[in-house]
Amino acid sequence: MKRIGIALVAVLTAACSGGNKSAGGPGVDLTPSSIDIDTGKFVVPAGESFTCIYTDGITDKEYSIANATGDQSPGGHHVTVYYTSNVQPPDIHPCKDSEMLNWNFLAGAGAGTGNTQFLPAGLGLRVPPGMQLVLQSHYINATPDSETVEDTMHLQVVDA
Repeated sequence: MKRIGIALVAVLTAACSGGNKSAGGPGVDLTPSSIDIDTGKFVVPAGESFTCIYTDGITDKEYSIANATGDQSPGGHHVTVYYTSNVQPPDIHPCKDSEMLNWNFLAGAGAGTGNTQFLPAGLGLRVPPGMQLVLQSHYINATPDSETVEDTMHLQVVDA
């Protein structure tokens, strides 16, 4: 699977650097010009599922996001990125409606590789400091068996 990054206006806290991908879970890798979010491998059941993925990425200042590019395994319908002030330990689990009430939408990408949501030039969605980056992964697994999948996201930064 192709690896895709997430670029933000500035640097996330040191906790983001390196994420926890070595343990196979959701991680955020930080570089001077981008942040890569990788869910690590997780299992989706047969049928339709929504998986909530809490990363270790916590913003240390305000960011402005211009667009997103995502990649999903076969059966992926879309992946979306949110931020929340209700910080949780990094985790992957089936979504509960109640946990998503305090999430704020940042961007999303449709199934497949290289799908991008663009905002017009000069616009960006603001992310306040102290927010955790969270993904929601939607899969439609048309097989009779559970499948192992992995998602990635790339967010582009603009000046505030």
